[in-house]
Order: sequence, then C-alpha cells, then structure tokens
Amino acid sequence: MQILETRIKHLLTYQELSFRKLMEGLWGVSPADLKRSLDQLSEQELIKLRENGLYYLHGYPEKLRVQDKKCDEIDIAKAMKKADKKIGEFLEGLPLPHLRDFDWRFSARGIRTFVEHLLRYHVREESICVISAPTIYGYLRYMNYYPNITLIERSERTVESIRSHFGDASHVRKHDLQYPWPGHISVLEDFSCIVMDPPWYLDYFEIFLARALEILSPGGLLHTALFPPFAKTSSIPERASIQAFAQSRGLSLIELRSCIIEYKTPVFEKRAMSIGAEVADDCWRRGDLATFLQGEKLSKERVLIVETEKFEEFEIGKSKFILRKEDPTKEKAYAVPTIESVEDGSQYLGNIKRSYALRKEIGLWTSCNQAFRIEGANLISLILKGIQNNTPLDNIIMEIKEKHKIVESKFFTASRKCYGILKKIIREEEGN
Repeated sequence: MQILETRIKHLLTYQELSFRKLMEGLWGVSPADLKRSLDQLSEQELIKLRENGLYYLHGYPEKLRVQDKKCDEIDIAKAMKKADKKIGEFLEGLPLPHLRDFDWRFSARGIRTFVEHLLRYHVREESICVISAPTIYGYLRYMNYYPNITLIERSERTVESIRSHFGDASHVRKHDLQYPWPGHISVLEDFSCIVMDPPWYLDYFEIFLARALEILSPGGLLHTALFPPFAKTSSIPERASIQAFAQSRGLSLIELRSCIIEYKTPVFEKRAMSIGAEVADDCWRRGDLATFLQGEKLSKERVLIVETEKFEEFEIGKSKFILRKEDPTKEKAYAVPTIESVEDGSQYLGNIKRSYALRKEIGLWTSCNQAFRIEGANLISLILKGIQNNTPLDNIIMEIKEKHKIVESKFFTASRKCYGILKKIIREEEGN
C-alpha cells in the first residue's frame, strides 16, 4: 500500500480534499483500502482531518493549498481561447526543425489536446517541467494558468527564439539529457508533473525517463508522447521495452490514450517523401499519450550517451546547418573542400529513418533535409562562418590563406566553388 499512501500525500500537497474526492483521484481504490491508508497516515501525523471533512497534509504551507473544488472552468476556457489565438504566432517564430534533432512538433490541435489532458490531472498550484516540448511550454505560457512552469531544452536556437518571443527565458534551462543535471537544475524542488516528447527511439526514451525521474516527486505524474504500435517495424517490441524500463524505475502506467496527439509534418519529411512516398496530408502523424505514476524515488544516473558523432551548427536564416567535424586522426588538417549530394539525382535525403544507411555519409545537413557528402570540413566551416557573418568571399579566401598558411591555388578554386554551392543551398532553404 506504500504507493497508494505516496499518491495520497502528493494529492494533499496542493489541495484539501474530501474522502469522496480522494476516491475519484485514486483510480479505482476501494473505500476500505483508502480508509485504511488515511488512518495510517493520520496515526503518523502526516495528514489531518478538518471538521468540515477535508483532509490536508500536516506541516505543508496552507497558502499553497486550495480548497476542495473544481478549477474555475470559465477562467480555463478564457485562458485556452487566448492561447489558441497566439500559438500559431509562436510556432511560426520557432526555427525550422532539423531531422538530426528528431524534431517533430505537435500541431496546434495536438498541443491543445495535450494541454487538455494535463488539466484533467493537475491543479493550478502544481509545478510543471516540460522536457523537449517547447510548443507545449509556449501554449502554457500564453494560458498563464500554471504559474510554475520550467522548460528543459537542448537547442540554443529554440531557447533564443523563446527569449525573443516572450521577452525572457528565465524559466528555460538549456541542457542535454545525455549528461547529469547541472547544479542550477538539480537544486530545484521536485516537480509534481513532467511533460515530455522524446525522439521515437528506445535509447532516447530510456534517457528521458531516467532524467525525468530524478526531478519528479514521489506520487507525481509523468505524461509523455509515445509512438503508436505501427509507427515503425520495431514499434511493438520497443513499446514493451519502454514499459518494462519504466516499471523497473518505479513508474506505473495509469492511462494510455491511443493516437490522440497530432503532429505537423516538418519540411524535412515532406522533402524526403517527395522523392518516394506520397504525403497523405500535413498532419497525418499521430502519437499515443501515456501517463505514468511515480511510486518511489531512485538514485541519479550517470552519463548516458547515445550520440557519438560530433557536428558544428550554423544558424542561417531560420534554418540550421550541421557540419560533421573533421576526423582529428587524419594526416592532413585541411583537405580540398568538396560538396556533393548524398542521394543520386536529388539534394534532399530520401529517407527519414534513423537506420537509413546513407545517413552515415552525410557531412553537411540542413533543416529542409538537404544532405551532402563533403571533404575538407575545416575549410567549409570557415566558409559557412563567413556567410553567416556576411563576410565577402574575397575576405574569406584571404582568411583561409593567411590564418591557415595555405598557398596552393587548388584550395582557393575549390573554396570559391563551395561558396557558390553553399549560397545555392541557402536559397533553397529560404524558399521553404
């Protein structure tokens, strides 16, 4: 019964509740089992019962509790109406998603569906942490209903976009979940609610779950998008593995809603499908929505690396260009730069699967899924930096010559050619 008592204490952290309301929030608990747990918690002086029949958590600040009543539905409706009007503007302001980031984003309808789900479970006073789902964070900011919201986001570009859009990003924390929480996150109080949207791969789900559990309070809830059974060939066994991993870490599945969360098809996927498969519509993809209960607190995790390749990132317009870093073991520090398409007959990558063999050959990759083999990554990096800073081509060539002591004319001829190719690639990005 320990997990039941943990959940009771969690519910009473933010609300004073009657016996009937506790039953409604405890997913089929019998009156006898609830009474037994309440009596035990009362004997331990962890909870108290008021004369009006409301239970409350003893010793918790009263100002943080709300009385046993429904949220003001009119206020929520107004808040959501405001967010519905503004969310399109927020989505337009975000940088283009990039395939290497597995950056599929919820549609406006999908965002609202997710938030409506949260409202079923969480009262205004609870603290919410949104992990890698900036669109949910943006909607909640517009609603201004939950005052305690934090976003964990890996992309510096997305953080800057949020700062520009809302005027501040004081509740946004930039962090890569492959690494342990830094001090400015780990010192935060445990969150009562975690919202997350991991990439649809088993290793990423394990990392997201492991990190989320370190900051989720006992008795709290974790809500995550989950790929449906036929999203890929390995979906069914991977879903079973995710649930087994979650259970081994003290999480219990409370609710699973099938294919309810709608995603907007990103530009990179449209480009890939234009080569082969037909795109059904702009929002054909659906994800499941799973809610887990945290039963016990476990120890923190070590470094959990799933990405071994090293890339440089360049922001040009709304697009991100990623450039594979030069192998430091190569005999020559600088090779003659070349750029050519990975796919035969198209500059766009023709498959979005993580396992696609040609992904290993990509040296330069854009948000719109233009993918190229390259040589001379170090010099291409200098050219991209020059373009990013609006540096004239002759100045870029001069820097290559003087700073890196290159004198052979073939480097400069190739650099000029690469500059022209890169400018063409950029024009393609701007047209999408």
